[in-house]
Amino acid sequence: MANGLRPLPYKCIIKMTLEEFNNLASILERDTCLYSGCNEIINHPNFIKMKELNQEIIPYLIDKLKTDPHWWILLLLDEIVINKPIIPKEIYGVFKDIVQIWIDHLTNPLNEPLSPEALQGLYNGLKSVQESPPIDLGDFSKYIDD
Repeated sequence: MANGLRPLPYKCIIKMTLEEFNNLASILERDTCLYSGCNEIINHPNFIKMKELNQEIIPYLIDKLKTDPHWWILLLLDEIVINKPIIPKEIYGVFKDIVQIWIDHLTNPLNEPLSPEALQGLYNGLKSVQESPPIDLGDFSKYIDD
């Protein structure tokens, strides 16, 4: 948690309406469509507003990626998603493939952040394994070639 915020599930209550999101997005697209660098995009006031919503905005971003993908969406996802997908080197720069990897990653329920209760259960399970006595697996030396 680099930003100090607890990850929220991607299915959560959003403080911004879809209309407000679409308005911010269209202004961002209009103002940055001719920029070739990332700095102009990430410093745009609308990009900053959406970034401040953190993971709450991810459902809107997923829908936007599916219907009208733009590089700024990938930049925003890279800023707010903790568990990022791995992009193979072979597809660096292939926009449609990168978009599909992000969509697949974000819509896979296994990639949603775990609840505090689930994390505690995993911790307790690991702790009990560490405290249990070692298991005698027998003598495997007969299987090792000298």
